[in-house]
Amino acid sequence: TLCGPRGTSGNFDVAYNSFITSNPSISQWKNSFNAGLANVNNLYPTGAPGNAFTIGCATSGGTWVANWSALDKNIGAHFGPTAIGTGGASVEFVADVIQGAVPASGSVCNTFAASGWTKHLIQSNIVSFQLAGQSESNPACVAIDTTHQNQGCLDSLINIGVKCIGKDAAGNNQYSVQIAAMSCAPATITLSSLDGSFSPNSFNVTSSPWNINTTFTHTSVNNPITINFTISCNGVVCRDSIRRDLPDCPPPPSEDCCSKFVRKIEKPQIAWATDGSVSLSTMISAGPSPIKKFTATIVSAQLRFQMAPWQRIFGDILGGSLVIAPAPGPQLLSLFSREAVWGPGECIDWMKGANLALKMLFPAVGSKAGTDSLRFAIRYSFTDCNCLTCDTVIFYTVVRKWKPNPWDTDIKRNGIIEGSGKSEKPNAEMPSSTSLILEANDKGSLWVISPNDPENDVTINSIDVISQDVPLSSIRFGTKDGTIKDGIGSVIGQIKRGDNAQIELSFSNQQKLMQFPVYVRYNYSVPGYDDALATEPILYIARAPGAEPDKMGIDATTQPVKVASYALYISNTNGYKDGIHSISIKPSGNMKILAVGPPSSENGVTYLIPQMLSDGSYVFTVPPQGITGLESNKTAKPIFLTLSGVDETNAEIEFITYDINSQEISTGKLTLSDPISAVVENGSGNHSGLILNPISPNPAKYHITIAFTLNEMSNDAQLSIVDLRGKEVMKIVDDEKLEQGSYIKGVDISNIPSGTYFIVLRSQSGVITQTLSIVR
Repeated sequence: TLCGPRGTSGNFDVAYNSFITSNPSISQWKNSFNAGLANVNNLYPTGAPGNAFTIGCATSGGTWVANWSALDKNIGAHFGPTAIGTGGASVEFVADVIQGAVPASGSVCNTFAASGWTKHLIQSNIVSFQLAGQSESNPACVAIDTTHQNQGCLDSLINIGVKCIGKDAAGNNQYSVQIAAMSCAPATITLSSLDGSFSPNSFNVTSSPWNINTTFTHTSVNNPITINFTISCNGVVCRDSIRRDLPDCPPPPSEDCCSKFVRKIEKPQIAWATDGSVSLSTMISAGPSPIKKFTATIVSAQLRFQMAPWQRIFGDILGGSLVIAPAPGPQLLSLFSREAVWGPGECIDWMKGANLALKMLFPAVGSKAGTDSLRFAIRYSFTDCNCLTCDTVIFYTVVRKWKPNPWDTDIKRNGIIEGSGKSEKPNAEMPSSTSLILEANDKGSLWVISPNDPENDVTINSIDVISQDVPLSSIRFGTKDGTIKDGIGSVIGQIKRGDNAQIELSFSNQQKLMQFPVYVRYNYSVPGYDDALATEPILYIARAPGAEPDKMGIDATTQPVKVASYALYISNTNGYKDGIHSISIKPSGNMKILAVGPPSSENGVTYLIPQMLSDGSYVFTVPPQGITGLESNKTAKPIFLTLSGVDETNAEIEFITYDINSQEISTGKLTLSDPISAVVENGSGNHSGLILNPISPNPAKYHITIAFTLNEMSNDAQLSIVDLRGKEVMKIVDDEKLEQGSYIKGVDISNIPSGTYFIVLRSQSGVITQTLSIVR
């Protein structure tokens, strides 16, 4: 009926976007005419008794077809054939503002028309529908507010808490959701999400702020999720959404299948030897079901020396025994095995216990001085006759100190006492250590020298001898003859600490070999370990007397010139309080280092190890002894240094100290003087007075190295740092008695301000200074 303009003054359009809901359900109709008013008189929905309107203004404004689409402007809804009750009918949809090339302004208006039919019965059985209630609303306008920003549906979102509470019957994660906010009130709030469902999903709030609690069931894989909400308040419906991350849902606690599985490893006994062998004996029990398979596996091994961190190592299981075992064993891998396996086999009741013994091999004890710590872990795995497997990991720590064993020899390589015996003695005279000595190519003696040392706790009970290249024909210990079976000679007899035992051997040496290998296994016991122990077969080289010996002589072709030897020392005085683990020395000019000492030696004997370089030449090294490193505030001396090409007027070396990680600690220079021996061409130089080498580094920041030489003993040596006014700011050496020689001092100067200073060295021989600059 409103045939004139609706009052639109804006430069934009409003068009349909998407359907939300209706009550009751509808069929959708649209008219795409956009050149004026749409004709409503020809709207005839399917199922309607007739045309919906008869009083519309437009008579040529397009036609109506089913189903709404985005950007439609003339839309209609048919609620038939259900009768509309007193509660009325409603339809909700979303519309979009369609903006042109310039910002939207003004307002756009339109009206809503409604009609219906009444149902009449004529003569009680004739149905008649009458069109009724044709009406049109006042114009409804959409305005664009260009001065205020949209504040959303919520005045304030105070808090939204989400907590996982488990799973539903279908296995979906469920969350407890609590929302606290401020908005228009009283209001009805409705929640929904395409990522799941809320229960409950509708709430009536009477005041603001308000709190609502609900349970969300997550049915999608999306995270974060979108929570859509609608707030209906004072006749206004506001819709908005919230994006929220869902927290992880912890998996339900898994059932511990081994919670009722009894497994005990107790009463361990450990015996170890210097060569790295470790024997472990322990009582085990498991059940309640019988056990059909058992494994013991080395899963971790570490070694730590004094003044050093833990380092990874390897260990192997060489053998073992298990009483009572479900199957013969142990089954070991080849060549090296960290796992010992018994079974699967017969089901054995282990609730009353079983005895396990393992023989393992780790790196040997590395030095006669100090101790090391060996830590290893064994995983014990049990499989019962229900095919349930449970395991336990136990760590063991052994503090080891080198101790002599009867099978040790005195040949030292790389600081380790090796188990291959050797003697150069050409007769049966008793040696100083365990050795195999031949009197002829077919007979000899195995001399077992058990050191009379308190650390030697080994008692040898029997000995096995294996000679494959030259068969063994007899073995005898004192008055006891041994036996030979399958090429292995065995003899019984105890050898205790301090005993010297001769095992007489004879061989069937038909090929007259002058040298052949012999393997010896020692079966022994130690206090505190119940089971019998045995070494691995130890290799001895049997050598008959009469062979051509090695030779050593004088090399007259090598004659270095200007050779001098010096006695030095190193003092760990660095301000970092860090241990020195290595030192590099570089001579200046044409000087070359010929030797550094003293070498490692024992009982006056030094062992040299020849090593061939890539160019075919040889260098000679000596095996290390003792503990590597120099602790803070300690001094090591003497350091013997022999050089060739020495220039007595300018014999200088540069040195660098390094920590355990081979990182530089400090540097310095030292002028060499007062050699302990020298080969010179024109006589010795003048070595009187004091020598104060240049300070290193200079300029310096926090630490310096001072090297100086006294050419005679001083009872009142002084070394200090003095400022430009002559004021002493630090005493380094204070009236000390110092022997003749060269000295190196590391000095912490971090507490001295930047500036220029003098290093002053005083003795009864005079005073000498060097300039020092501290720059930060």
